[in-house]
Amino acid sequence: MKDCAIYIETAIKNSNLKNRAELCRILNIKQPSLFTLEKGKTLPSESTMIKLAELAGLPKEEALIDLNLWRSKNKPELQKVWQRLAKMIGCTLILSLFFTRNTNTYEHTPAITEPSSVLYYVYE
Repeated sequence: MKDCAIYIETAIKNSNLKNRAELCRILNIKQPSLFTLEKGKTLPSESTMIKLAELAGLPKEEALIDLNLWRSKNKPELQKVWQRLAKMIGCTLILSLFFTRNTNTYEHTPAITEPSSVLYYVYE
């Protein structure tokens, strides 16, 4: 789980923003509000969290799960649910990245065209 300060720093860096004032303008919030978000004293809205994730180049789903983990800080049962969801989404993301980036499937149909004779080659 990342904290809000990491989202802010990553958003500034990955979006090539000059400073926090520019980030505030894009997020449509005031600098004192950004400061309280960064220190963890307040939490962003869902829309602000999504904008931060987009600017940071991070998955919006992960950002919303982090937001709900922060919100459930004093609710252990609820936090466990969000942690399980984070793990489930993380596993799904890893698997989808693995299967879409590391393998290419090519279909080869031999001269004999029986349904069982279709071969698949996987190249890495």
